[in-house]
Amino acid sequence: MFKKHPRIVDLSETEPNRRRGGDIRALLTPATAGSTSGFMGLAIIQPGERIGEHYHPYSEEFVYVVEGALEVDLDGDSFALRPDQGLLIPINMRHRFRNVGDTEARMVFHLGPLAPRPSLGHVDTEVTDDTAPGPEFATAGADLSAPDRTDLATVQSSVAAMKNSAMANAREYWLRNQSMLGSNLLEALIISPTLCMYDTPVWTAAFARSSSGFFGVKSA
Repeated sequence: MFKKHPRIVDLSETEPNRRRGGDIRALLTPATAGSTSGFMGLAIIQPGERIGEHYHPYSEEFVYVVEGALEVDLDGDSFALRPDQGLLIPINMRHRFRNVGDTEARMVFHLGPLAPRPSLGHVDTEVTDDTAPGPEFATAGADLSAPDRTDLATVQSSVAAMKNSAMANAREYWLRNQSMLGSNLLEALIISPTLCMYDTPVWTAAFARSSSGFFGVKSA
């Protein structure tokens, strides 16, 4: 059985990513550490700098402020962030970070679950003056040459395709296993969204009586 090993990554081993403003370093990723559920890094923001507004279609973002005075805009509303404070940013929430102090600001971030590929992980909603063009985070072993801007229509199309695929797979699973599961079953079938993204559907079934069947299929 394959055994995973811990991995320590030093900040000096990472490359600065200035694509959205600031200096964003991805430390622990699928590419650098073999992570499977998300990735973690450090954002360094100089006085007057900002990380341009964007959102994550697949991931929650967890932020912890190490030092500096920050303001974060969440769907247009501004909040102060100070050292030793944490922030959870839900999926699809637009956010922008600004250094409003006179010293360097540093914050640790973690995003999870992973997007199907790095180029779909961020959707930019503005371009900052201090943004430098460059590749997306090297968070996975493939698709490291992401486009300079993620197209929203591409993301929406990808999400729709994966949902349809997941439902089709679940329906096929239910049909194949009716005899094993019982005749009048299946009130709910909960599909893991993270695993479905990678075409690895895993189901947790909550069995209950149902007169109408599920996925449009009448129980026997």
